[in-house]
Amino acid sequence: MSILRRVERELDERIRRFFAGTTGEQARGVLEIHRAILDEVAERVEAVGRGRRVFPFSRLSVHVAVPAPEERPVYTLAFAEGDQLAADIREALREAGAEPPAGLRVEVVLEEQPLAGGYRVVYHEKPAPQPARAPARPATLTILRGETSQRVYTLGTGRVNIGRLADVLDGRERLVRRNEIAFADSADPVASTVSRAHAHIRYDAASGEYRLYDDHSAYGTSLFRDGALLPVPAGAGRGVALRPGDEIYFGQARARFDV
Repeated sequence: MSILRRVERELDERIRRFFAGTTGEQARGVLEIHRAILDEVAERVEAVGRGRRVFPFSRLSVHVAVPAPEERPVYTLAFAEGDQLAADIREALREAGAEPPAGLRVEVVLEEQPLAGGYRVVYHEKPAPQPARAPARPATLTILRGETSQRVYTLGTGRVNIGRLADVLDGRERLVRRNEIAFADSADPVASTVSRAHAHIRYDAASGEYRLYDDHSAYGTSLFRDGALLPVPAGAGRGVALRPGDEIYFGQARARFDV
């Protein structure tokens, strides 16, 4: 998940900025626990049919073991300060294809006793399942600039990843993402402006809207609407609701959204 790379970078910067004496080993331990928490929570996402995925819990208790009393300030900063861990969990759920439940609560408890793997997540309160609100009619994305395997794509109710190459691999050649709409990795200068994990579109059953998200792409994502170019903020959040006729720019590649 691209969130893990961002979390590692931001968390490392925060630790080093506020605690100049923190060792590299301490920082690695914190990052490994943070990564493991996000991975575990994302694995609890469940498929419920018709391409929908949900996270069936509305409250989490995250227990983190503090190795030594003198390290408590570091662990407080990394896990218990503000709402950062909760925000990262919500983003990890979205990257796993599930919208976080409304009012999802994340409680962090720093323990002074050992825990297996350094942490434990307790899951509470499965909310009652809500019926999906299907789109009135299928939406389409028509490729206007850039090379893809087809010109028109039909969007369903599941998450649709957009980027360069169909399969995105990490440094160890492991699959980390699959793009349903994949631009060719060619010598075309347009292709070089599309990141491998560039953006995604997700149908929001609650509002009945398709929403566009930028996944920290290098050249950005924007909409051309009503004569103005609107940038799509990178990362977490609710994304931007799409309207029929919107032209979407993935770097220099371009597509039109229609319903």
